[in-house]
Amino acid sequence: MLADRHYMREENDGSKWSPVKVLLVVTITLFFLQCILQVYFGRSLVKQFGLSLAGLESGAYWQFLTCQFLHSAPWPWHVIGNCIGIYFLGSAMQEVLTDKDFYKLYLGAGTMGGVLQLLATLILPNQEDLPMVGASAGVFGLMGAFATMFPEKELTLWLYFMPLQVRAKHLFWGFFGLSLFGTLFPYSNVADGAHLGGLLTGFAFIRLGLHERSFFSLIRSRRKREPDPQEHTLYRERSRKSVAKPVKTEDLTEDFISKDVDPILDKISSKGIHSLTDQERKILEKARAKMAKR
Repeated sequence: MLADRHYMREENDGSKWSPVKVLLVVTITLFFLQCILQVYFGRSLVKQFGLSLAGLESGAYWQFLTCQFLHSAPWPWHVIGNCIGIYFLGSAMQEVLTDKDFYKLYLGAGTMGGVLQLLATLILPNQEDLPMVGASAGVFGLMGAFATMFPEKELTLWLYFMPLQVRAKHLFWGFFGLSLFGTLFPYSNVADGAHLGGLLTGFAFIRLGLHERSFFSLIRSRRKREPDPQEHTLYRERSRKSVAKPVKTEDLTEDFISKDVDPILDKISSKGIHSLTDQERKILEKARAKMAKR
């Protein structure tokens, strides 16, 4: 499981549910519904709403969406693992994407993961057409997007209650290799093709700029080079000024970007989003709002 929280939204923005909260509530509610129907009424939703070639041939195209919200019931570990991924990875990504883009990323990764798994079933040998369920492809999409945005960010990976520090880019390539191997050489009932498809969708979503312009577009447009020692000194001086400077309503000018936003982006790259102060978060919120109006 991944343990790394990130914060950037206003603390008092509790008037609406965040994407992570919506996904967790829907996923857990449907899981308990599955358990009740299966245990007490002997009815499984997997055949009708899980994704399979047989289902698509019968015209059940809704399976691309519904399969993402069902799990292996009443076995709890499948849904628990995915909810952990939604919570930690989703909490990070919802701070750098609009709600609309977050849902596009999550549901798009789930859909493309299903497409790749079905293609593997069609093309590769020894692939059974079993109904596919689970939020794993969407979670892997969040992972792929996070690793693409913050490749050097260190995460804590818990293996049998032992913490292991790993950079996001290394985690990406590790899961990429495992998913590719499992797709080519299926060794279990895990839909590795869906994991691979989700991971690649998250990568493409960020790298190809499929998300709407937001404050994070500033990072993509900056020069891709490491600052020299002199720039580090300037960053520290500018960072102090940006913290003390109140957030005004002036336009998002290049001067504002270089003096106020760039130091904060440097801080995100080196220390992570969770290291930002309240004032720095407000500055980024302002930058995001201004970029959205352009």
